[in-house]
Amino acid sequence: TTPCDPDPIQAPYLESFEGAGFSCWTVNGTPGLNYNWLQNSGATPNFATGPNGASTGTEYAYTEASNGANGDSARLESPAISLTGVVNSQLSFAYHMYGADIDTLYIQINDGTGFVTVDTINGPQHTANGDDWLTKHNENYNIFKYVKYNYELL
Repeated sequence: TTPCDPDPIQAPYLESFEGAGFSCWTVNGTPGLNYNWLQNSGATPNFATGPNGASTGTEYAYTEASNGANGDSARLESPAISLTGVVNSQLSFAYHMYGADIDTLYIQINDGTGFVTVDTINGPQHTANGDDWLTKHNENYNIFKYVKYNYELL
């Protein structure tokens, strides 16, 4: 078996992006452009954007918003996660949004018919690279049999 078996993966599911790259996650950016989700440790290459390091551990997923242009998008999609038998499901993630070119992070769930936006985070949320990461908690998605989470940064 692979880390992605079975499909869907039974909750609870935790991802730290440590060492294994994006593993079971799907990464889709604007074709032909250098705007996509990347894995990194330490500070981002552009001193005017991003965090100085991971929220926990050493590695994290990020996009370099200054590489994008108006209308570009970068998607990071989780594997399918089964919520069968889960009473109170929750999505929690840490985020760091520092830089002049940050627009909107869309948090979406695929309910089996397509992606539905359940939350957004708009604009820069930090004033410096060294600011602490923030944590977002979304609860009560157990109305779905399974979900795929999609993070799209425009």
